Amino acid sequence: MRLSLVAKLSSSAAALALLSVTTTASASNAFEVPDHGVEQFGRGGAWVARASDPMAAWFNPAALATQRSGVSLGVSLLWTKTCFGRENPDGSPKQVTDGSATRVYPETCNENSGTPFPNPSLAGAYRINDKLAIGLAVLGPHAAGDAEWPDVVDGTDQRGNYAPTPAPTRYMLLKKHGLVVHPALSVAYSVTPELHFGAGFVWGIASFEFKTITGSLGQTQEGWTHDIVAEMKAKDMFVPGFILGGLWEAHRRIDVGAWFRWSDAIKASGDALLSGEYYDNKGLAQDPSRYCDLGSSIGPQNCTQTPSGETKMRLNQPIEAKLGVRYHHPRSDVTPPTTSQGHRVRDPIAEDLFDIEVDLTYARNSVVDSLEIRFPPNIAIPWLAGADVPINADVPHHFKDVYGVRIGGDFVVLPNQLAVRAGGFFETRGQDPAFANIDFVPAQRFGLTAGATYRVGPVDINIAGGHVFGSKIDNGGNGDLPALTGTPTTSYPSRTTGETTPYRTPYAINDGWVQESVTVAQVGATYRF
Repeated sequence: MRLSLVAKLSSSAAALALLSVTTTASASNAFEVPDHGVEQFGRGGAWVARASDPMAAWFNPAALATQRSGVSLGVSLLWTKTCFGRENPDGSPKQVTDGSATRVYPETCNENSGTPFPNPSLAGAYRINDKLAIGLAVLGPHAAGDAEWPDVVDGTDQRGNYAPTPAPTRYMLLKKHGLVVHPALSVAYSVTPELHFGAGFVWGIASFEFKTITGSLGQTQEGWTHDIVAEMKAKDMFVPGFILGGLWEAHRRIDVGAWFRWSDAIKASGDALLSGEYYDNKGLAQDPSRYCDLGSSIGPQNCTQTPSGETKMRLNQPIEAKLGVRYHHPRSDVTPPTTSQGHRVRDPIAEDLFDIEVDLTYARNSVVDSLEIRFPPNIAIPWLAGADVPINADVPHHFKDVYGVRIGGDFVVLPNQLAVRAGGFFETRGQDPAFANIDFVPAQRFGLTAGATYRVGPVDINIAGGHVFGSKIDNGGNGDLPALTGTPTTSYPSRTTGETTPYRTPYAINDGWVQESVTVAQVGATYRF
């Protein structure tokens, strides 16, 4: 029966992988918020030393050797709101002039902030014998995989009158859709009844779609009538990685847990479609599909596509680590179950009055210097003389290493039936403000979370919720991120590095600030057998 359940788990994991959308699951990295898993999130992510359900296959594989066999299924709903204010150094909003028309940029936020993004997870643990266990986890990064930004916003002219305005965010992002899945197969072994080690192999799968506006012809000042829209699709079907875990039951009341993760870079291949001009002279968006329509009077000469598979994208993944210490207060009337060789089977809701854990986290985000995008050579933009697609379209990010602290705990209201929990976390800023962007926002942030577990026989029903508060990433109106253009004679001199990069606007398009907040609700269940 147990082997049959494991087989079912494997097939279910493969199906769930097709649904898990978004960028990697865990510590303080730039691509997500802590933490996937209902019990984990309810404790503010302070879980590496507790690791008491099958999600340990990802978050601390060593703990698989300390729990009963089981299956966990959960879903996280994320409401993400990201806003950008494009400002001058004196704090006034930026203006843009095209011909005789001038527009004032308003604060702009993503259009899908009111729509929850479903992010599922599935994990299983199988106890082979007293010392040996295996586990499987299928999950993506704990983040929203979709982001949609307006192409036109409600702005004003110089006199303060309403005027449709090309969005100030258009050069950074119009749309993002990401599918990143991390199936992890883990194994755990108990060296002694108190000391356990685990490791897992990760086979990552990544697929991305981006849509943005670029300036087809570099000009000395920003406009919109020559803007073109670029859509890129790329995928990487094999992103190898591994995870390591350790658990030391140092005392009957003290547990110490550790976790480490390494992943290869995402190296995706695909193609790109460019068409335009995107805006009319009044700043209103036009239907870009007409440029690629063979039956249109302006198509297909206003449409260019790169050869399939020759557009390359590379995104480095940060190394991550956690170290946690947990104090748990056992009930005096309960003797924890043990195996024939004295190995304890941990079950906190049945054995403890309460517990509290503190975790320290680290993510080497500094490896993410740029989102590397490379197009094949000699791709012309035929509707504009002298314009072509740049070979190097890298987007600088210059992330910083992030340090974090998490604290959380459980209180058992009804032994073996009901537990409530709460937690919180803090992380340092992982972004140089000069390169602030809306694609990823690793701000200084803190979160408050809460949750509960209700046990019905072999099934634990879990709920959790919380909010992540992000501080502003503000460069004081002195951004250092240019937009792409189609002319090699136009270049951008970086304010930070001093380097001059061709095929870029001679001005920055991220002057001002970016701020992001995330509301999360989770529900799930664990079945033990």
